[in-house]
Amino acid sequence: MYFVCTCVQFIFIFLWEGEHDMRMILLGTGGSGKGTQAAKIKKMYGIPHISTGDIFRDHISRGTEVGLEAKEYISKGALVPDEVTLKLIKSRLAEADCEKGFLLDGFPRNRKQAIALEKELGLRGEGIDAVLKLDVKEETILQRTA
Repeated sequence: MYFVCTCVQFIFIFLWEGEHDMRMILLGTGGSGKGTQAAKIKKMYGIPHISTGDIFRDHISRGTEVGLEAKEYISKGALVPDEVTLKLIKSRLAEADCEKGFLLDGFPRNRKQAIALEKELGLRGEGIDAVLKLDVKEETILQRTA
């Protein structure tokens, strides 16, 4: 079941009810407060906060094959192709700490990735429980990032 909400207070009321696995997607532009909300959700559910940027940096620093492939694109200021990103996400979600859930940050970023995520989770008998989209006024983001 998908639950989409743009009101942070409401989503936390929803999330505080009951203790169960939580597979969640966090959406928002840079400076919208994703990191702040992710820390709260991670603590509340004991689930990993999975950021595609963190995954890329980790694989690049370890010199993995996929990391080196991603580095080629990132160093040029280009988006990493979906196929590469999907490999990394699939691998990360298979790790033991994701068994009771996860919080995805920065993924999916397009329809192809969303469909691939839904398919991957479906193969495991899982789905997304909630999607939180943080809508923040542009002027607020400019103040936060200045």
